[in-house]
Amino acid sequence: MKDLSVVIVGGGAGLGKLLAEMAVEAGAAAIGIIDLDAAAAEAVADMARAAGISAASAACDIRTADAAHAAFAAVAEKLGRVDTLVNSA
Repeated sequence: MKDLSVVIVGGGAGLGKLLAEMAVEAGAAAIGIIDLDAAAAEAVADMARAAGISAASAACDIRTADAAHAAFAAVAEKLGRVDTLVNSA
């Protein structure tokens, strides 16, 4: 994941959060976190920022396609590009 921009859906807790931590350790260029829990998503994004990595977060219930598309678009716009998408929701 070195130098890649990664978006993790369901990245606020559990396996998704672990994947975000691994992306930080691997040297990802940017990380986007999308999760139902806005505070959890922002906490993981803050962890990435503390490590010097560009990060963005968005709250979303991915069961609604329009909401999922909007959340992804918002995070992708903030990151500038997305190289890898992980669905851990």
